Amino acid sequence: LNSFLDLVSGRDPLVAASFGGCTAVGLEPQNQSGPIIGQNYDMEPFYQRYGVIIRRVPTGGRPASLAFTFAGILACAGMNAAGVAVAINFLHASDAGRGVIYPFVVHKILHDSSLAAALGDVTIAQRASGMHYLLGDAEGAVLGVEVTGCHHDVLLPVDGVLVHTNHYVSPLLVDYDILFRRVGYGSPAMRRGGSFMRKYWAERSLRDGERGDLSQSATNVLSGHNSSPASICCHPATPVPGIGQTVASILMQPAEGKLSIASGWPCENAYVPYQVVK
Repeated sequence: LNSFLDLVSGRDPLVAASFGGCTAVGLEPQNQSGPIIGQNYDMEPFYQRYGVIIRRVPTGGRPASLAFTFAGILACAGMNAAGVAVAINFLHASDAGRGVIYPFVVHKILHDSSLAAALGDVTIAQRASGMHYLLGDAEGAVLGVEVTGCHHDVLLPVDGVLVHTNHYVSPLLVDYDILFRRVGYGSPAMRRGGSFMRKYWAERSLRDGERGDLSQSATNVLSGHNSSPASICCHPATPVPGIGQTVASILMQPAEGKLSIASGWPCENAYVPYQVVK
């Protein structure tokens, strides 16, 4: 169960090529507000009924935490009482293979008391798949880490914004991206183009809109329907090859110790807040 994303790269290429995508948004603090780490989790629709929040109490000096995940899976995203938050995007890496699977990495990050330690946990071991880890903390830092099986690079916000979808953007890693770089890879056209368009529309929305209330700005982005059916808030009326469905939307405010989640589509369903207990 915990290998549900990492095994995609090792299965039939057509399975990996048609897998759903996620959109992650990181906003640096403005006007005394804390940062925002947000993500729409897009999967096959049946995943929605298995979404859960796990509350872990502090043990052995480790901070308490809240994790979003699916039943039977260690952790998919979350935040801890030390103010460290993490969200992810699956990436198609050509060097995926034996290594640490991503729910274990997220779980380890939620044990960390600083973003420096979290960054070390992402980069220290060989990994089973490509992934982007969006990290933030209560002090206002926001950064991304793109990883392949054996390589990584750190991404920094531009004008206070960091958006990521399902393709590599680091010049050091783009040649490992089999979704966009491998000719003949059996990815549906919508899957290839949809990742780019989701990133475009999220960045455009944040660039053109007011960002006084960061949580509202992030909510607006994660509820967007531009380029439908390959939209950020994704729920096509009929199945589309290469397109999943938004099964959960997550907003984390590390400075406030608050994780909010909308089950299913954020355009229709309200975010329910949870508080990390220190």
